Formats: sequence, structure tokens, C-alpha cells
Amino acid sequence: MRFTTGERMARIDQTTIDDYKISNEALMETAGQLTARHIRTHLLSDHNSQRIVILCGKGHNGADGLVAARWLDKWGYRVCVLMATGEQQCSKLTQQQAVSLHREQTVEFKTYKSGDTLPGADLYVDALLGTGLNGDPREPFAEIIDRLNRRHQPVAAIDIPSGLGGDYHLPYKPCVKADLTVTMGLPKIGMLLEPGYTNAGMVIVQELGFPESVYDDKAGPCHLITGFEMKNYLPGRQLTDHKGNAGRLAVLAGSKMYPGAAFLAGSAAADSGAGLVSIIGPENLSRNQTPGERDLIFPYNQDELLNMPEEDEKFRSFCRKQNAFIIGPGLGQSENIKKTIKKLLPRLNKPAVIDADGLNIFADDPRQLKKCTNTILTPHPGEAARLLSRSLNTILKKPVESVRKIAELTGQTVILKTSRPIVAHPNDTYSINVTGTPALSKAGSGDVLTGIIGALLAQGLETGPAACLGLYLHGAAGRKAAEQKNIITVRSEDLIDNISGSINELATGGQPPWFPLKFEGHSTHTLLWNPFPI
Repeated sequence: MRFTTGERMARIDQTTIDDYKISNEALMETAGQLTARHIRTHLLSDHNSQRIVILCGKGHNGADGLVAARWLDKWGYRVCVLMATGEQQCSKLTQQQAVSLHREQTVEFKTYKSGDTLPGADLYVDALLGTGLNGDPREPFAEIIDRLNRRHQPVAAIDIPSGLGGDYHLPYKPCVKADLTVTMGLPKIGMLLEPGYTNAGMVIVQELGFPESVYDDKAGPCHLITGFEMKNYLPGRQLTDHKGNAGRLAVLAGSKMYPGAAFLAGSAAADSGAGLVSIIGPENLSRNQTPGERDLIFPYNQDELLNMPEEDEKFRSFCRKQNAFIIGPGLGQSENIKKTIKKLLPRLNKPAVIDADGLNIFADDPRQLKKCTNTILTPHPGEAARLLSRSLNTILKKPVESVRKIAELTGQTVILKTSRPIVAHPNDTYSINVTGTPALSKAGSGDVLTGIIGALLAQGLETGPAACLGLYLHGAAGRKAAEQKNIITVRSEDLIDNISGSINELATGGQPPWFPLKFEGHSTHTLLWNPFPI
């Protein structure tokens, strides 16, 4: 599925009007009517005695609000429109919609004056500011937003919560906290990334009839990971498959301090379909395995690897047989490990996932990773800051720019791990995953993600699909685990227990009902769009 920025969506809107002769008024009527319908479905009861206050700005967002007001009034609800400014200050289209609504003579109209309290309501609709905002809201909008956020009634936002920019993920101050956002055409990046998505509530993405060709031309290289297209990348099995050709994965991970990292990554890989998972961990690691880990094998330990002659033919033969590698979880940063990894990686010539300490080894010169083949890097913001020699604050303020810069420096697929992870692909496109949950905020969760992605690489997926599908399944497993326990008590082993169920859910159902965004009216072409071929 595509997403876009507020600026690009404005171009899509204008191109549709100019080249396809769909009038602004027609788009506005559709937007307002469908928004009113979603508000009625999700936030209102069947008792139309409820009072709705619609807060309208002077631009097109306010005009959408006036159309929604007309439809809610037509359905029998008690509607009050509160204009943020005098109608004479509004855009021409907004004035036209106001005149049309005045004719109905059933909708109460008020104009906000500084210091006013908001009219009482069962529901507020935010139609103050649109996706083009690029700075803190000015008065009287800031005062209205502050007063709205102090209310305890539900809030629905039209297109985007006022105070959140369509191009920027950090909310301006103040910013509406909405329970429901109905956004038009495509999702906007500001409502997808943290912390902006926390202001949007439930997001319904409503198609208005924009031509697919305009999306293809104007939407930009932006991919939202959904079940619609990820279902098509799930690995399968042939009747003649056996463990040796179902995905061989070697996991170089763990240390005396962090032995669990190797087990978590290896077990997650086995549960994600890898046929044969080999662990290269600290000495005696195999003695600590549980009955649930008896299908992992331990062909070498790290001491053997560190002391091995560079041309050891037995080890080279082992590496040639592998389909993919995992390097880094809990590995530590001893000088011997660093030297060995820097020598080993470029010679593997196999797909790999590099995580945690595997990334820190290359912090002094991430360009060395260009020597690797089909590699996925999985830094969290702190590791990304080290790779780019930037402050953590810079990474958090500019996550998309940062992850794309790492991809440019290394030539690899890069996942920036946050609550809404971003995947930068070497072809200059990028993806966002929204399946995550706070249940994933436990030590070892990243090791599980690495194991899932490593297994997908071992089963033949390219780096882009493996990164995106891995993130999707990781988040889905977290949600299933939280349903069984709760968000606070989920442990990393619970994620592993729920990988299989997440794969089954995706294979049999595609897009699940719990997905944080709902899509209405989009074509199959738009829903299935992604930046890599099947």
C-alpha cells in the first residue's frame, strides 16, 4: 500500500482536478459525506439526539467540515458549527459551503472569539487545519486546540489532527488528540511515524476517486507494509523438500554475558520456517539449551572460530552450504570478535542480517558494509547514531533521512527499529511498518526479529521483502502474545510461540481486523503496491 506526504497529496489533488476534470467541489462533497458516515458508524449511537460541534478553519479542511455538518444534520443529529474566524476571512470554497449550510436553517452557527469556552457536545469534529501545516498553529487555532484537548468527549479529525503536519512526524504545539482520523486518498507520513501517530487515533483511509496513474506518478517512493501484499511473500514448501534445502541459517551470536540472544534468534528462525539452524555461540552454550531448543545444532563455538586458520576448508565448506547468516545479537565487542567479523563478512557472499554488536563493529566506517552481499542492517536509534556519527536526538527528529543515509552509505537494506520501524531500500524507496505494539518493549525482542528475518532470507526471499515481512510478523506475534497475556507481561519467548499463529493468520486471511488503519474504496492496484517485485 502506498502512503505519501501532505505536499505530494496536494499535487495528487490538483492533478486530478486539472487533468481529469474532477472538480474540487465534487471531491469535497465526497470527502465530507464519507467522513460524516464514518463518524456516525464509529463514534455515534443510533440515537440522533446527540449534539455534535464541528470546529471549522478557513481553508479547505474547514470546507470539508461544513459538508460533513450538512450530512450529519440531514441524518437528524443536533449540529453546531464553530468557525475559527469570520466567514469573510475564509477561502472561496469554504464561504460557498457556509452559504449552502445557512440555507438549511437547521444548523447552529457560531464564530469563536478569544477567551470563549467551547460549546458543549457529545462529539467534536476537528476541521481546523489540514495537511499543509508547517509550524505551530497560530491564534485563534492554538487556543481552540488547547481548549478542545481539555475536553473529555470523543474527537474525530478530518484528514489529519490539527497541529500535525502531513510531512513531519513530530506534532507541532498544540496538536489535537483525536480518537478517529478520516484521511483522504492515502495515509500521510505524519500520522504513521512516532510520536505523530499517537495523536491520530484510529485511522480510516478513504479513497475519493483519485486515478491510479496519478498515484503512480505523484505519490512518491513511500510504502506502507500491509497484509494485502505481505501475504504474497510467505515462503512455501515443495513435497520433496527436506531440512537441507528448506533454508540453512547460521547464527553467530551470544556471549557469556548474553547467551540468550543466540537462543532467541535461533529459535525464532526455526519457528519462522528455517530448515536447519546452526548456532555459533560461546563455548558450552549447547549445555544451556532447553527442550524447546533441541532442534538447534552447534557445529562450532566462537573460540574455535577465533582460533581457526583463515583457510580452514571444513569451515569454508560449512559456510558455502548456508543460505543465510545472522551476525551480532549479544555478540560483544572484543577486539578478536571485531577483527574476525570484519574479515569474515565480505567473504561469505551470502545474504545476512547484521544486528546489535555486529553493527557496532562497523561504527567507525559503515562504508565497509558495501563489501557485503544482500545484507539487512537492523539498528535501533542509538546504533544508527553511532553509524552516522550523529546525536540520538538528530536520529529521532529525522528518522527517514537518517535511515536512508545509512542505506546510501552501506548500499544495504536498513531497518531503523522504533515503535513504527522504517525500512530504507537500496533503490531509494522506503517502507513503514505499523503492526507493532508496546508488548515488544522487552529485552530480546530485537533478537526475535533478527531470527525471523534471517529465516526468511534463508528460505530465499530478497532483502526488501524479508525485512518488511519480518517486521509485519514480529508485530503480529507481539499482538497475539499480548492478547494471551497482557502488554506488560509479554516476554520474548512469548513472541516466538506466536510466530506460527501470525503466519497462519496472514496466509489464510491477509489483512487482519486489528490492523491500525482501515482502507475504504481503494483499488487492488493501490492496495497491493510495493517497491519490489513478487
